[in-house]
Amino acid sequence: MALAAGAFAFGQNDKHGWSSGSAYNYKTPSEAQDAAMTRCRSRQEAGSYCKVIATINGRCFAIAVQESGNGYGWNTAATGPESEKLAMDRCAGYGKSCSVRDSFCDTATSSPSTAPPAAAPPGAAPPAAAPAPSSNQPGGGSPACQKFPDLC
Repeated sequence: MALAAGAFAFGQNDKHGWSSGSAYNYKTPSEAQDAAMTRCRSRQEAGSYCKVIATINGRCFAIAVQESGNGYGWNTAATGPESEKLAMDRCAGYGKSCSVRDSFCDTATSSPSTAPPAAAPPGAAPPAAAPAPSSNQPGGGSPACQKFPDLC
């Protein structure tokens, strides 16, 4: 059986930082979303603020955040390098330098022997933007998204 469901959850708290959780190669999108949320919520930085920002099916995902700011961008693509480039381009559109913080490809063709690994804990300054709404569309965040979510 092919496994091709993935998800990414993200939460941000201005005082404590940000939390994230990724899950990939699950049987269903619901299972992937549950696993991503569990991983995100387990992080003390901002676990109670977690929301699924992307559901990925058989594609690659990347999220980039500003190194000294509060914007971020994410995207999906057919390959890892392509998703990372698109996420970086979207994040850079907020006017500051960015770095990729997480990326993965959801492309397994057989059952894994163990559950996919948890996402690495964030290592740099947290973004201050609210997460983008849950969807399969590429997204990003900035202070403007908090005030005008219909524009993001």
